[in-house]
Amino acid sequence: MGLKDRIRGLLADTEADHGNDMIKRFNATGQPAYVEAAVEAYCKALDLTADDTPNRDGYLFGLASALHLRSRLTNSPEDLDAAVGLAHDAVDASPAGHERRPTLLHQVATIRFTRYERHGFADDLEAAITAGREAVTALPAGHLDRAAPLVALGTALRARFERAAEGQDLTDAVAAFQEASDAAPPGHPHRGAVMANLGPALQVRFERQGDPKDLDDSVTAGREAIGLFPAGSPHRATALSNLGSALRARFVHTGTLSDADEAVGHLREAADLAAPGSSQRALCCANLGAALYARYDRLHDRDDLDQAVIAGREAVEATPPTSPAAGSRLSAFNAELRTRFQHFGDVDDLDEAIETGRSAVDAVPAGHPHRPGYLSNLVAALGIRYEHQGDARDLDEAIGASRETIDETSTPKGHPNRALRLYNHGNILSLRARAHGGDADREAAVAAWLEAADLDTAPPPVRLRAAWAATAELTAVDTGRAADAAERAVRLLPRLTSRRLTAGDGQHAVGGFAGLAREAAALVLAGPDAPDVRGLRALRLLETGRGLLLSQALDARSDLTDLKAAHPHLADRFTELRELLDRAPYDATGTVLAEPAESLTGRPRPGHRDLHRLAVEMENVLGEIRSRRNFSTFALPPDAAELLVEAADGPLVVLNVADARGDALIVRPDGVVPLPLPGLTTEKVAEQVAAFHGALRRCGSKKDVLPAQRVLDGVLQWLWDTAAGPVLDALGTHARRSGQDREDPMPRVWWVPGGPLALLPLHAAGHHADPSDAPDRRTVLDRVVSSYTPTVRALRYARERAREAGTPSHSATASALVVAMPATPGLPPDKDLKGVRKEVAAVRSVWPASEILMEPEADATVPGTPPTRDAVLARLPHHPVAHFACHGESDPTDPSQSGLLLHDHATGRLTVASLRPVTLDGAQLAYLSACRTAVTEATELTDESIHLVSAMQLAGFPQVIGTLWQVADTVAADLAAEFYEQLTTDAAAAVLHRATLGIRARYPRFPYLWAAYLHSGG
Repeated sequence: MGLKDRIRGLLADTEADHGNDMIKRFNATGQPAYVEAAVEAYCKALDLTADDTPNRDGYLFGLASALHLRSRLTNSPEDLDAAVGLAHDAVDASPAGHERRPTLLHQVATIRFTRYERHGFADDLEAAITAGREAVTALPAGHLDRAAPLVALGTALRARFERAAEGQDLTDAVAAFQEASDAAPPGHPHRGAVMANLGPALQVRFERQGDPKDLDDSVTAGREAIGLFPAGSPHRATALSNLGSALRARFVHTGTLSDADEAVGHLREAADLAAPGSSQRALCCANLGAALYARYDRLHDRDDLDQAVIAGREAVEATPPTSPAAGSRLSAFNAELRTRFQHFGDVDDLDEAIETGRSAVDAVPAGHPHRPGYLSNLVAALGIRYEHQGDARDLDEAIGASRETIDETSTPKGHPNRALRLYNHGNILSLRARAHGGDADREAAVAAWLEAADLDTAPPPVRLRAAWAATAELTAVDTGRAADAAERAVRLLPRLTSRRLTAGDGQHAVGGFAGLAREAAALVLAGPDAPDVRGLRALRLLETGRGLLLSQALDARSDLTDLKAAHPHLADRFTELRELLDRAPYDATGTVLAEPAESLTGRPRPGHRDLHRLAVEMENVLGEIRSRRNFSTFALPPDAAELLVEAADGPLVVLNVADARGDALIVRPDGVVPLPLPGLTTEKVAEQVAAFHGALRRCGSKKDVLPAQRVLDGVLQWLWDTAAGPVLDALGTHARRSGQDREDPMPRVWWVPGGPLALLPLHAAGHHADPSDAPDRRTVLDRVVSSYTPTVRALRYARERAREAGTPSHSATASALVVAMPATPGLPPDKDLKGVRKEVAAVRSVWPASEILMEPEADATVPGTPPTRDAVLARLPHHPVAHFACHGESDPTDPSQSGLLLHDHATGRLTVASLRPVTLDGAQLAYLSACRTAVTEATELTDESIHLVSAMQLAGFPQVIGTLWQVADTVAADLAAEFYEQLTTDAAAAVLHRATLGIRARYPRFPYLWAAYLHSGG
């Protein structure tokens, strides 16, 4: 080689080194100018060399890389085609066995895959897979450079799976990424790329096979990836987009709102980072639109939906029609437009949705694995337009398309989306059945819905909606089959309350199916079975479908005594996991909070990223416990026989309110007797609740108080005539007769109201104007001692705790915790509670050693100990009895935030949520002398009994005294004084009953003064 050639070679190397440096700077900063400089440098290097120059393959590689990057930034097809040609030229210039050849093959795989993504040419995809395999084969296992071609191979295999649904491709893709993960341990330069691509592959496998662990692992990989691509990295946008997509998918599957919020945040950042008009920007916008759309479905914030449409439109417009992604983006845009029409009524949205949906279907060939999903979205839009415009052509097109979506060759039995497609198919058949009266269409719709309900791989809400759709379709034609379908739905309800959900997420999940269990029980009770069979079946349904969140908490508080003795390590791990899950902090929306970092006990709180891992581990521990001998039913609901046992001390009356009928289930040890209550319908109860609570609000006005009392009295009479009276007559109870010994114990009844009936005082129902000496006075107070329980199972738990704790001791050394708020910071002086000191004295008269936490009054000469939330929670475990004399607030939108107003209520109220992690051993009685502590005002959650009384019972108090509405201060003090004066001689329920009778005797015309208090528990 002559001097001139050597000089040209040195200059070429210099230009190539400059190009390499420019690429590195682009990778660090994402600035496009560095790519332009790299292209120029590599072109110069090639111009300075002949075809047989030894380093020419490296220059070709560099220019191909730079043009590939520029094509991704600008969408230039010319740059991409040139990059493909140069990459192949580089391979051709590199002899077999050369050390650079695997790297050059990896580049071919990467660039050919990019062209496949852009134009959808199958030969590009096959070439990418072939080159990727050759590159991987050329490198021995454990080689430091093996990770990158494994990623390229896995990405191409995943795409081929999405194109042809060949299961082996997906298996091989995930295996390639997992091998790449092993080849690129933490600290490896390709670790970020490995994690960024492993996540989407696991998400695809979840979408195909339905294993939630894949979704969790996808999120974990995505989090690691964005940590490895800092601000300025050109790869950060794609990594953020992949993580956002996985979080969105997990939100859709589990309902965890924090996942949706995090997804939107990451995807907004990704879209901002991606270059306008680039394929990366189109991907980010498509994923952002999907996440906003999913969050809209939960929160119904119009801005989310409008922004989803904007993002979806940009994604569609930036995606070439030949791109493999075109169909999915068009179909997603169809759903966004269709939903906006459904909620806001712009017909243009619906028409565009249908045209977009048709374009999505046309974008893929028959047999494409995504075609059924695109058809299903189109079917939904066509069905909606048919309902609004009545064009039979829309209905015919929808039914033809729908049949294709459920063909087992398109959507096989185990496919996670089969249930949703069957549900949509049933809906469209039902439309035609209603239009033309076709029994065949009705039966086919019901069959589709029931098949959907039975698919374990589908999300529980889809299965529930399908089962309930079948129920509604059958109700008018076959009550027995309707009841069976309804029972299917109820059995699915507990699946809504995953342990990975925060309180707000759980409340939203169950609130979406409010009243379903009550309607199902009504169908069973209207069925043809014998009364005792109908009664027991209805009881099981109500126990399964009401108090879902409470039941989940009771599962976690199963008796550990036997488990500790037999398997102490499992008992310890179960307890540890339960406490970690209970301590997760959450706000009113259910979003897990980052702060405080520690719980009130000083132990670390799990963040929302840990909840999913802890929930999975809890399920694994429960499975291990139940696999051990004698523990197969550990933390499972009691069976029917165990429920009936709870009626041994007195009957339980489970009341059911449904749209078409009302019923009472009288539970005795030998069975369940159903009692029809025809006037107790949802509409009638709602009317009485509205009248009753409207009158309560007027009781504070002097001019309105007497008319308001008459309304209250009228509702109490209606409640007797419609519900309580028929029940007590069936039980054979009678009022005390003249001369009867007042010390004789009155019979006990436990009321289980549920639904809107829980907002009315069943224990005070009656005609209180009846003569006091009437032999059959028509009032509950004069016939029985009443107690309440949210569910029979909750009563069972309360009695178990009572047996462990014993009865309240009255020894000189025993003590109660008294929390007293005569004045409340932030409230005006007219809200001071003057009777609080009388209540404190009443408790001290029974337990002189009581610990008093009292808010100092403005004129106090000796300051008290302020009762803060933390102080109360810290002291509760040390006292068997707790008495609260303070203001209370019921949150009408999020009952878990209902609470007591203590010294620091402005910054940290003692709420239902804050009591969730509390577990008290030895607790016996809690007395809540505060407003609205036994009521759930959120109408969609009245079956859940989310209030302070149930929270106290769950914490460990087997007996709790609470209130249904605001109580007068002086009456509250008098009632407490009379209660504690008699508590030494009788049980809490009987004592409260006698104290209430005493207040009623003083104020017979004012039920709002004496009917608010109730006893809950054993």
